Amino acid sequence: MTKAIQIEGLCVQYDDLTVLEDINLQLDEKEFLGIIGPNGSGKTTLLKTLTGIIKPSKGNIKVFGKLIDSNPGMVGYVPQYSSFEESFPISVYDVVKMGLINKKRVDKSIIEDALKHVELLDIKHKLVGELSGGQKQRVLIARALVSDPKILLLDEPTSSIDPKTGKSVYSLLNKLNETTTIILVSHDIGAISSYVKKIACLNKTLIFHDSKEITAEMLEETYECPVDLIAHGLPHRILNEHKH
Repeated sequence: MTKAIQIEGLCVQYDDLTVLEDINLQLDEKEFLGIIGPNGSGKTTLLKTLTGIIKPSKGNIKVFGKLIDSNPGMVGYVPQYSSFEESFPISVYDVVKMGLINKKRVDKSIIEDALKHVELLDIKHKLVGELSGGQKQRVLIARALVSDPKILLLDEPTSSIDPKTGKSVYSLLNKLNETTTIILVSHDIGAISSYVKKIACLNKTLIFHDSKEITAEMLEETYECPVDLIAHGLPHRILNEHKH
């Protein structure tokens, strides 16, 4: 079976600063991976490298068996929450349309289908500046979906919205995951562990055991200090059993 994503020996450097080092990862189609790590750990850089925005210093990335540069349009990217100027006169429809900026012809039905996916079709003519934080996040997801990507990357999609709204965003992502491979980065260990299928830890290098379980050792290696993880009400184990 062809892997949705194959990363081999990936390194990214800015001048003399190494941001990502020897990243290796393989994901099957329709996987839902959550990546956690501290500030400055390279999470955003990894996502931008997966889109082709940032070029690796070493290594390669394959998307469905082809090098990413030769397979455009397969990856959709939702950046960290963007603030919209309240008075800026741009509609929900026009923001989503921006996701088709490289297309010579724009099919209205494609834009409306993307808005249906995120349940915003009924407010397509509303100004984005008038929306709630959760609605704005859904607009950004629709903008990424409009090009019909097979892989969706999201950078801290719930960092600027309240927990209740964040839960609705995760529910939407679970629905999209039925047909789309998803990689999501977040600081919220407890929240993403409730929704994703597998979890990796990133701090320049990637620690991935091809499972949903997070061990204390993984966290301490990633955050470079002892970590006590307290989880309330989670229906699954995110730490190994240990003796008291």
